[in-house]
Amino acid sequence: MTATGLGDAWAVGEPDSAGPSCVAEVVHWNGRRWRHIPVSARLAGVQAFPLLLTASSATNAWIFPETEQFPGGCRCSYFFAARWNGRKWRTSRFPAKIFVVSAATFSPADTWAFGWTSPLLGPELPYAARYDGRAWHRVRLPGAVLAVSALSRRDMWAIGPTLKTATRQVARQAIVAMHWNGRSWHAITAPRIATRTREYDSDLYGTFAAAAGPHELWWGYQANAKRSSLGLLRWDGTQWHQIKLPKPITGIIDMAQDGRGGIWLITSTDDKPQDGCAPAYWYHYNRRWTRQLVPCYPKGYSVNRLYGLGWIPRTTGVWAAGQAYIGNTFQTVSVIARYHT
Repeated sequence: MTATGLGDAWAVGEPDSAGPSCVAEVVHWNGRRWRHIPVSARLAGVQAFPLLLTASSATNAWIFPETEQFPGGCRCSYFFAARWNGRKWRTSRFPAKIFVVSAATFSPADTWAFGWTSPLLGPELPYAARYDGRAWHRVRLPGAVLAVSALSRRDMWAIGPTLKTATRQVARQAIVAMHWNGRSWHAITAPRIATRTREYDSDLYGTFAAAAGPHELWWGYQANAKRSSLGLLRWDGTQWHQIKLPKPITGIIDMAQDGRGGIWLITSTDDKPQDGCAPAYWYHYNRRWTRQLVPCYPKGYSVNRLYGLGWIPRTTGVWAAGQAYIGNTFQTVSVIARYHT
C-alpha cells in the first residue's frame, strides 16, 4: 500500500493464478472508488509478482517486475522498472542487473530504487539508482538500503548495514540510518542487532522504516534465527530509544507512522482463534500500546491477513491490504482496510 493523500492511494498484489505470463494486480483509489489499472501486455513475460509499488500521484506510479535472462546458459532473475503515467505503462532499465528491495518517488523526474546486484552476475553488492525523467543513474550511499521511508524529496530516510559490513551475518553488521536532505546523505549509527543464536545462523529478513520528520525515524526489524529476534526503535534526533513489544507479537509484517508521533504495526501473533476466526490486529504505539481487532470479513471467511500498510499523508489514517480465506483452503478474496479517526 502507498498513499499520497485522501484522494490518492495505490495497492499492488498477486494475480489470481500463477504462471509465466502472470503480472501484478494494481489498483488505484481516487477518493471515491477503487479502479483496476491493467498491466501492459508488454510486461507479460515477467516471471514473478512485483510486490513493490511507489507513487507520488495518480499519474506517477512505479512497479518493479522481475524478469529472467540466461547469460552463459545460467538462469538469472533481475528487476526492471515500469512507470504508470496515467494512461499506460512505460518500461526502463537500470544501469546494472539488480534486485529492487525498496523505492521512493517524488515526481516524474525524481525516483529512487534501492537493491542488490544479481549474485549470478558476480558478487552480490548493494546498489542504488535514481531516475531523472529520462534514464536511471547509479548513486552512492553510506550503506546498503534494506528499507526506505520518505516524506518529501528533501526528507527521506533509509536504513541498512554499512557498505563494508553489508555482506556479513547480522551479528557482525554495523547498521546505519541514512537521511537525505535533498542535497546529500547523512549517516547515523544505529544499535547493533543482537541475535540469540550463533551469528552464522542468523539473517536479517525483515527490516521496516517509518519516517516521521527530518529528525525522527522508526525502525523495526526481525532477525531470522533458531529463536527469532524482534526489535522496534525510535530515533528522536539525538538518541535511539528501544520500544518493548507486547508479548503476543511474534513477528512484524509492516509498519507506518500515525501522523502524530506514533506508529502502527501489522504483526503476526500467537493469539488463539476466537469464535472460529483467527485474530489479526492493528497494533498502535504512542507512549503506550493499544490494539484493535481486524474484523473477519466478508461473511463466511474465517481468516483475515494484512500484509501491506501505508500512512495517508497529512492525516492520522492508514491503509492496509491483504486477503481473507476460509480455513486452510485456497479460496481467497482480496481485502483492503482503512483506519481513520
